[in-house]
Order: sequence, then structure tokens, then C-alpha cells
Amino acid sequence: MPESVANLPFREAIDHYKTKVPMTQGAFRKMEETHRHKAFVVSGATQTAMLEDLYNAVADARDKGEGWADFHQRFDSIKGKYGWSHTGKPEWRSRLIWDTNVTQSYNAGRYRQMVALKALRPYWRYRHTSFENPRPIHQGWDGRVVAADDPWWNTHFPQNGFLCKCKVDALSRQEAEREWKKHGKEGPDTPEVEWEEITVGQMSGEPRVVRTPIGIDPGFGFNPGKAWLEPHAVPPIQGSGAIKKRAGPWPKGFTPPDMPKPTRIPKDALLPKDTPPEKAVAGFLTKFGADMENGAVFKDATGTHIAIDKALFQDGKGDFAWLAGAEGNERIAHLLLFADALEAPDEVWWNWEQDEGGRRRWQLKRRYLKALEIEGSSEYAAVAFEWGKKGWGGSVDFATSKDNLDALFHKIQKGKLAFKKK
Repeated sequence: MPESVANLPFREAIDHYKTKVPMTQGAFRKMEETHRHKAFVVSGATQTAMLEDLYNAVADARDKGEGWADFHQRFDSIKGKYGWSHTGKPEWRSRLIWDTNVTQSYNAGRYRQMVALKALRPYWRYRHTSFENPRPIHQGWDGRVVAADDPWWNTHFPQNGFLCKCKVDALSRQEAEREWKKHGKEGPDTPEVEWEEITVGQMSGEPRVVRTPIGIDPGFGFNPGKAWLEPHAVPPIQGSGAIKKRAGPWPKGFTPPDMPKPTRIPKDALLPKDTPPEKAVAGFLTKFGADMENGAVFKDATGTHIAIDKALFQDGKGDFAWLAGAEGNERIAHLLLFADALEAPDEVWWNWEQDEGGRRRWQLKRRYLKALEIEGSSEYAAVAFEWGKKGWGGSVDFATSKDNLDALFHKIQKGKLAFKKK
């Protein structure tokens, strides 16, 4: 991407960048892979305050339409402030930080625009534009015209490596046909994604093997725009009722944990059913230091980092459809209880479950449980909030006695106990 383009205060690109959260590499590695696009990470930077300064330095430059040279001046000041001794020359290091974040945000914004025009321009053309140190594999993709909905773009939409300058053009049907005719083709390319395993982390002393598409640097094998528009602050699976209860008795020889003492909560922890969805969601987000404009990364009781933002409750159009209608009103009432279970659970259980239908793949689900006693009433509640790669679910079961609460709570204990409040 030419510097002149990088300097433009491109609103979609700025919006994408501002969804990122400064994070150390240690925290980044503990995150679910599908959440990592939300992280602002600088290799070798371990001080949170310095990461925040670097993050803000990029943001300030983007807001003002400035370029790398302006950021580099801020970079020198920041590294001096914290006494950071990094690898590589300062110009190279600051260029890498700037280029990776600006280019990825630019491409995410570009993807957003192209998706909006997909009905008029349903084909996308890959363009290799790097003239300094070109990657031969990327050169081989140059001119490839692929349908916009082809899954190839899930992994190959630029940026496809450090300092990669490849781009994508959106084509109309007529423009695509001219391209096919020029290259002796009858229709769009339908490329397969080929994978390889690469060892990374040798310099940090933490080598590990990662799987990445051939020709794409590790960590770049995803579509930044798609990850942004379809956020992995995972959406609700089915909402209340999505939790599978444990059927039958405990396995023979297993001693279940002691029942936790119910936490007393005020009645207003149950929101009025007519609470506007935006207000209910804002209340949920506040518990994790997030709001309707900015997400947050929450470290749960087991040390797992989870992305929290309003996309938890939105559909693909950005609407709070899950909180609409009669069923939505019931869910709104329980929203703060779900937040309480996730933020301060009595127990956390890990359970492997197979997907329903399709390939029946296994996925790990984390279940956060909380026993509650509602003040000023004779009611108790067993709350479950469950997080999985493909979505989250929650359930609230009410009881009129402590004995009934115990029975309900045991039904939602499932899998392996990973945490229990002392």
C-alpha cells in the first residue's frame, strides 16, 4: 500500500483499528485463536503501559492522517520512556508495527466496502503489488479472479504476511468475463487452500508448531475484515435453553463437589423485561470494563482470555435480534445474571461436545455456574453461562427452596471441574 494511501484517514480502517486491545504476547497466546484478531501485540513488548502508548501512537497518527515517519518519532519517544531494548533496527521495528496494523485495518475497511457492493461486483481479483522483495507464491496469485463468496478469501484476503502489499479489486460480471477471456478461462478460479506446519517462537525460547496456508506467514491466515464483521465475541447459539443438562446419575465412583453457598443478589439484578436491548447490553458490558463503542478482553477464573463486546448479542446485520420479541424479553431479564456467572462463578466446568449435524466435530465448551438467592423473595436461581468456539448459551432455572436449587444445580454440572470458588 503506497504511503499516500496509508496516510488517508480512512474511516472504516480507523473503526477497525479501534476494536483492537493492547495485549502482551503471553496473554495473546492464551486467547482462543478466533479472538486473536482483536489483539494489538508487539513482539518483545511486555509492559502493558508501553503497549498502550504504542497502540495510541498508531491511533493518533491514523486519526490525523499522518504516516510512518510521524509514528516513528513517537516510537522513539516511547521506547526511550520505558527503556525498551528491542531486536532489529529502530526503523525496521517501527515500520513493522506501523505497517502491520495500518495495512490490516485498511484491508478490513476495504473488505467491508466490497461486501456492501457484492451484489453489483460479485467477483474479486487478487493483485500482487510488492516490487521490493516480492513473494513468488503471491506473484502466482496475481490476477486470480475468484467469486466473492468463495471460502478461499477466508484465508487469502490480504495482508498475507509481514510487509505484504497485495490488494484485492472488486469486479462486475462484465469485468470478470473480460478477465476470463483474456486468460483463456470460462469462469472464476476455484482454488483449494493448501496447508503446511511451521515451527515458530524459536527466538523467544517457546517453540511451537502452527498450521498455516502455504504462502502465508503464520498469524496472517485469516481475513481481517471478515473477522471484524463477523466478530468472534461469539454470538448466542440459541440463547436461554441452549445449555445441555446432565442426564442420569454421576459416573460410578465420582464424588460431586459440595454445593456452593448461594450468593444473595437484589431483585433489580433481574432486569425488567421491557428494558431496551441497548441498555441491557450496556449493563452486561459494563461489568467487564467494556461499553457499546469499545470491547474488552476478560480473564476468567481459569486464566482464559475472552473477548467481550456488543457483538455477543448481535446478528450478522448488527441488530439485537436475539433480544427482540417475547423470547427476547425473557432473555433481557437474565442478562446481568449471565454476566455475574461469567465474571465471578462458583464453578467452571470444561466439557467436550460434538457439533450437531454436519461433520460432528468436537469442541470444548466452558460452563460458568452460579448459585443465587434473590433478596426479598423465597426464590433461588441456578445460572449457567456456556462459551464455545461457535457461540454461547445460557440458562436460568428458578427454585423455591434450597433443596430444589441443589437438584437444579447438579443438573448443569457437566464435564470436568476446572475451577471452584473457595
